[in-house]
Amino acid sequence: MATGLAALVGIQYENIVHAKCDSSDVELSMAETTRRSVYFGYEARLRKFSPPEKLFAYFASAGTSKEPCMIPLDLMRAAVPVFQPIHSTDARSGSLAGEPKHQKTKRAKTNEFFSLFDIDKNGLIDFPEFVFFITLLSIPEEDVKVAFMMFDTDDSGTLDRQEFKAVMSVMRQGSRVGRASSGLRPGLLSHGKIEDGGLVEHFFGKKGTDLLTFDKFNAFLKRLHNEMVLLEFEHYDYLGSGFMCHKDFALSLIASGDVAEIPKYLQRVNTLPEFGGPGVSFKEFEQVTKLRPKLSAMHTALSAYGNVNGKITKHHFIRAAKKICQVDLTAVQVDIMYHVFDLDGDGSLDPDEFFNMMSKRNPDKSRKGNSESDSSSVFNCVQSCWENRHLMEDQFSSKISEDSS
Repeated sequence: MATGLAALVGIQYENIVHAKCDSSDVELSMAETTRRSVYFGYEARLRKFSPPEKLFAYFASAGTSKEPCMIPLDLMRAAVPVFQPIHSTDARSGSLAGEPKHQKTKRAKTNEFFSLFDIDKNGLIDFPEFVFFITLLSIPEEDVKVAFMMFDTDDSGTLDRQEFKAVMSVMRQGSRVGRASSGLRPGLLSHGKIEDGGLVEHFFGKKGTDLLTFDKFNAFLKRLHNEMVLLEFEHYDYLGSGFMCHKDFALSLIASGDVAEIPKYLQRVNTLPEFGGPGVSFKEFEQVTKLRPKLSAMHTALSAYGNVNGKITKHHFIRAAKKICQVDLTAVQVDIMYHVFDLDGDGSLDPDEFFNMMSKRNPDKSRKGNSESDSSSVFNCVQSCWENRHLMEDQFSSKISEDSS
């Protein structure tokens, strides 16, 4: 099985973590590290190229064979590239029908955020909700704001239920996963549309008559992204100690990078020295996630400094993170970053290498189409819908009449 998948994804990795974790006695065999690396590459291609139905079926760990569902951790794993934690015995994060069940999915504690949209109170995420969440995670905040403003035709600062559905339809057309989905799942028991469900009820009430402000929607988006960060940390904090081991932290730094570039960085992770202490806390991990949206500014600053002064030391890196990104990094975190990204071992960091590996957090944001990015695709969808807004308003009126009859 592993050999076949390796041929499929075209990836041959070196050992991922053929060494003891700095906070445990765990040591992975050569065979196990190979299996993990093959499945990591396979899952990366699933996220990037597979239709949403296949992506959902692979990562969903709950429900039934006819009607699979996700727990919140499954949603995070489908959206965010992650390695298997050092302490885990799993080689991969999911499986398709007919494949051996290699995973023993770690069950997360009840998630208060996702329970807000859980109408049947079973703690699970169905397919329409999955596409809804993935769409929101893949669209830049500025594009959501543009779409929100364009569909606010009466300049009230609010959207009603039908206008919001139109916004989400536009957003889906700008997202690879949303664009590839019909909104239904042929052959399965779920027939709900993507723009319906618990999320819409949460925003507009059971009767669907409440109004949604952009501030409320934007606050929801920020909390959604924060929940993804927490779930990613919980994924790596496999033992529930409140810390992720240093090697897992190093793996999280490179997991979103270019798949073709990852092997050389895995070699560096494999030689990570012992740092002592319990590992990286959630607050420390959160600081790194706050660094990602501001990487472009930091890259510019570090490149300019390097061109003038040459070497970019750890002290300079910590100072830049604080001054430019308002992010506080610990000395150990920076030591790990330099060990992983300082490939020639000269004590300096290459801003280009660091930026390229750290900035590709979301496949939808980095992947280009034939002639334009998903972001510009969203803008074109918004523009087209705005130009045809009167026709759409007529459609909304007809839909409202149908709903009331």
